[in-house]
Amino acid sequence: MFKKTKLFVEATADSGGGVTPTGKYQLLDRVKDDNNNEIGTVTGFHTDANNVKYAVVCLDAQYRQSGAQYLSADVAITGLATLQDQTLWENTDTATSNCDKILAFIDGTEYTSSAVTHCRSKSFVIEGTTYYGQLPTIVELTDIFMNRTAINTKDTSASQYSSFVVPSATHAWSSSQPTGASNGLYLRRDGTVTVITKSNKFFVLPVLEIPNA
Repeated sequence: MFKKTKLFVEATADSGGGVTPTGKYQLLDRVKDDNNNEIGTVTGFHTDANNVKYAVVCLDAQYRQSGAQYLSADVAITGLATLQDQTLWENTDTATSNCDKILAFIDGTEYTSSAVTHCRSKSFVIEGTTYYGQLPTIVELTDIFMNRTAINTKDTSASQYSSFVVPSATHAWSSSQPTGASNGLYLRRDGTVTVITKSNKFFVLPVLEIPNA
């Protein structure tokens, strides 16, 4: 049984437990698209199974949504990793790969994922490459929570979209799936990680995963 887990990982550490990596982005940098629009804040770093290092960019409040479902049915998603407490912080899946698997699972079925669909509807061109929004992994989501004060302060849209600042009035979905996979992993507004059936409607904070070489 997956238990509620109080956050304990320092936000300045990457998902492998090291220090903030050297790269084109640093922690809490503001990120602009090719039209010179500020779109989000770097909130953490991630290394995938192929040892590719990513900066994780939390998109600003204007790109978020409330009342979204992880999945319209409380069923396990085939091919998506199931995480236990002891593997939570070691998982190398990215938000991009998680969202790909969720969308592949619902393709051609009656199931929907309004959380993933909302995230993927956001796209930005950065240095000539188009990046799409992703539903963050649970590790990426906790980095966002740990850096919430700086994120809200730097977000130029926060005053206009005050109901969507971090943390919001509701809990937030991740794209991660725990053991007992009819549930999804989410972050409570008090900063604890726990599970609930996927058809619940929670807050969505899209991220971009940008190679940080």
